[in-house]
Amino acid sequence: MAEMKKQTLILILFLTFFKIGYSQLSDSMKLYYFKVNLAELSISDSAYIDALKYYNEAFNLKKKPFCKDKFNSAICFALQGNNKYTYLTLKYIIQYGYSLNDIRNKKVFDRFFLSRYGKKLVSFEKKKLVLYNRGIRDSYDSLLHKDQYFRIKKGSYDVYGDTIRKINKTNVVCLLKLIEKYGNPSEQLIGVYPNFDFNPFNILVTHNYVGSKTGQIFDFSEILYKAIYSGDLDSRVAASLITGSIGKDIYGSFFLGLIQYGILDKNEPELIKKGSLSGYGLLIFNPNEKTKKTNIEREKIGLDSIEEARKKLSFQYYHNDFCLINMGEAKKGFLFSNEEEYNNKLKNLILLK
Repeated sequence: MAEMKKQTLILILFLTFFKIGYSQLSDSMKLYYFKVNLAELSISDSAYIDALKYYNEAFNLKKKPFCKDKFNSAICFALQGNNKYTYLTLKYIIQYGYSLNDIRNKKVFDRFFLSRYGKKLVSFEKKKLVLYNRGIRDSYDSLLHKDQYFRIKKGSYDVYGDTIRKINKTNVVCLLKLIEKYGNPSEQLIGVYPNFDFNPFNILVTHNYVGSKTGQIFDFSEILYKAIYSGDLDSRVAASLITGSIGKDIYGSFFLGLIQYGILDKNEPELIKKGSLSGYGLLIFNPNEKTKKTNIEREKIGLDSIEEARKKLSFQYYHNDFCLINMGEAKKGFLFSNEEEYNNKLKNLILLK
């Protein structure tokens, strides 16, 4: 009990420490996101040469570009058959911890790995010098291990609910201490993960959402904004984390999901009725005054408009070698108990073939 009170006091002190008030993006970061958005829209139009031009302009604005953007530019180089620059670009993200195997699993790089530059990258990976802090990354990974240990055991919350809550609270305190001591969890600090999503920081924040199973122990929104404005945290990752942390969809994520519907089996309620699962689709979207306000809020942290994000989402559904959108996060499924409700919802979905 004394330990729990101590942790609560620490959380209050950290909340005071991190209370910074909202600032704004620097002009260079605004321009960086603007150029990257033009590059991503060019990719969505299969205009890869244009995309590389915009990426080059963006990378000149940020000393350490986000690895996600370097990765997408590497794909553009590969599609142009420019093996030298594919190699140089992939070297960058490998040094921040991106797995060579994950790169090799992308079909778009098949021809590159047959070239001498592809073989050179394989050799480089074996003796690479990492550019992130291994010790701090291990600390974050350790917190994630503790976070997941009882959640993924059989019974999960039903059996270990109290234990998970205690671990969650301890993890929040540890996470805040890490941030206070070492700064924001930037790619330079903890490296990158497969989806360029700042995992495990992402997951630890997610488990502190408003309405989460363990209850919100700490509101990370202030820290997230601070990390965005400093250029440490990618706003394309942070936007959904802010939404969950404050419990309000100010960035329009409701219309930025790939939705799939299904009907529950009446005889076996835990199963999906055979043949009822729809394809993925986007909700019908009619821009209005609210959309304009949402897009203004999105622009403040360097995000594209809802309309542009939906275009990228549709493109990546068919071209999943790219990482314009985190598809794992974008895909959402909903099940209904009866066919009438299912059909009514399906009318509001634009199915992707």
